Order: sequence, then C-alpha cells, then structure tokens
Amino acid sequence: MKEKDLLKSVSDRQMPDLEQIRQNILKEAEKQQKPKILKLKPTRLLAVAAILSLSIIGTIAAVANQNGGLFAQKPETTTAETTKATEPTTAKKKNTSSAVVKQKKSSKLTPAQLKEIKTKKYLKRLTDNGFEVTWLYDIGKIDGYHIVYAGNNNFSNYHCDYIMGEFTFSAKKQQSPYGLGLYACSEEHTYTLSDAYKNGIFENFSKVAEMIFNYEEKNLGIIVTHNNSLSNRFRDYMGGVNILTLARIKDSSGYELYFNITDKTEKPEETEKEIDGYTFYINEAQQNYELGLYVNSNNRLYTLEEALDNGILNMDEVFEAVHADSDVPFTFTLHKNEVEIETEDMANIADEETETAVDE
Repeated sequence: MKEKDLLKSVSDRQMPDLEQIRQNILKEAEKQQKPKILKLKPTRLLAVAAILSLSIIGTIAAVANQNGGLFAQKPETTTAETTKATEPTTAKKKNTSSAVVKQKKSSKLTPAQLKEIKTKKYLKRLTDNGFEVTWLYDIGKIDGYHIVYAGNNNFSNYHCDYIMGEFTFSAKKQQSPYGLGLYACSEEHTYTLSDAYKNGIFENFSKVAEMIFNYEEKNLGIIVTHNNSLSNRFRDYMGGVNILTLARIKDSSGYELYFNITDKTEKPEETEKEIDGYTFYINEAQQNYELGLYVNSNNRLYTLEEALDNGILNMDEVFEAVHADSDVPFTFTLHKNEVEIETEDMANIADEETETAVDE
C-alpha cells in the first residue's frame, strides 16, 4: 500500500494492514541501499568523472613533483636545454661584437699616424722618380695631384724667383734637388711645380697658387705674388720669351746680378766666350742672351756685357758670385784665364835671379 493510502486510511480511522506496512518498509530499505549516483543524469555522470580524473592527476603530479618525477623534470629539462643552447650563442655573439669593436678601436689611426703614412708614401714616390728627398709636407690635393713641399736639407741660400704664368714664387733658400721644393704627385706621375705648370696638368693653376699662398702649418719660406715688377721687367725685356726662374746670385749696392733660365735652351754657336780675362764654357745657350746673366740696376735691365761696358760691375765680382754657390743651375762654367808671360819677360826674370845670386 502506498504512503498516501495509509494516510488516507488513518484519516478514515481504518486499521492499517500490518503486512502491507512491512513490505513498504522493506522496499524503502532497498531504495536507500542503492547508490544515489545511479539516479544522476548522464551529463552529470560525465562531469563527476572529469572532476575525479582531475583530482587523481593532480594528486599524481604533486607526488611526482616532490619526488622529481617526469611531469616536473621534463619542462625543466627542456628549459635548461634551450637555455644551454641559447647561452653559448648569445655569449659568442657578444664576444664577436666585442672583438670587432676592439679591432676597430685598435685599427683606428690618429691624424698624426695617417700623416706619417702619407709622408712615407710620397717620399718613396719622389725617390722612385729620381728626386733625392728626405722630408716633405703635404700641402693639399688639386685635380688628382698632391702638392708637396720636399727637400733633403742640402739647401742653398741664394734667392730665386720661379715664374709660372701670372704668378711668381719667390724662395729665399733653395731646396735640393729642385730649388723651389714644390712637387705635384699622383699615383702615376711626379712633377716639379715648374714642369707641372709647363705641362698644363692643372685645369686652373691659380687654385694651386692660392693653396700654397694660404698654407700656414709650416714656414715654407716662399712668397707667392702675381708677377711683381721685376718679373714684368724681365718679361718685357725678353720680348715674350717664357721665363722659368730668376736666380739672384748677388745683391750689391747699386745692382743685382741674376741668372735667368727660360723654358727653351739652344746649342751654343760657340762653346767658349772670353770676357775681361775670364772664359765662359757654355753647355746650353739661354734665350735671348746665351749666358743668361743679367744685371738689374736703377730699374733697368742689362746683359752682363752691357753692364760691364757701363761700369756697373767688374768680372772679379761676377766670378765671385758664380762660385759662391755651386747649386745654382748654371748652364756654363766660368774660369779665370792664366796669365801668359812673354819670352822677354822670362829673360828679364832670369837676369834678375842671376844678379841676385852673384851679389850673395
């Protein structure tokens, strides 16, 4: 009998059926003994199973972590291996970068070192081209040529004007082997400044003159001007002949003695020229006056012979000036003639010596 029927019977004051009550109690006991999980729906069963699985895995993981098991060890091993693989690469990169920086720092040359390298390079180039030089200053670069000032300390103290177009380079002392000491050097060619001008290697020679004029790092002892009055005087006197140098070999009161070199020389018609007891042996004849010796006096130019005829100087002074400095590039040699003694004079000398011997 069901519970509501029993209640109804009680409410109706009817005696309950005891057997029926016992069976109901047994049925209730059986219901209570069955697991409640069986009453859950399938979706709830799946959820419970998932929760139980996670609990079990968590427990195992905790135990494995305490004992250094796989779940803890594998991620650590992977991280460690990655770190080990990465660290050497990173370290190597840093070391390489550091080495490169150190190498760059060590290979970076100071301006003084660069200058020394350039100096040695151009010294070698000049030497290879037959110029005996031991030192130089790099003045600058124009049209692919370095302008350098060089010498070997065998300088001479005569004054010389080097005339190139509209410019005059006046040097108080002359370097060896090229008096002006200025050269134009490229990878292929080396010229004296005079030859560089003569060969027209510069597009605008005024830039070269300006560079030399403005150079102040070292004292070159060179004055650069547009043709001065003396240069113009020689130019007018020579009638358009291209003058290369004017070497002042004597500066005396009342006159200046110059040796003039033009861009062209000729074979002399006569190799010897005798003047007032001295003989010139001529190697090359200068234009327009074969000896190339001129005297500037009272703002007027004379050839040597004209100056001698006008009594401005004498040959003894000329001989002294020519032999004062052997580095002047004369195209002649000058010798004093030996005094010839006549036969009669020789006899007189012999008689005098005999009389002296008898008296003694």
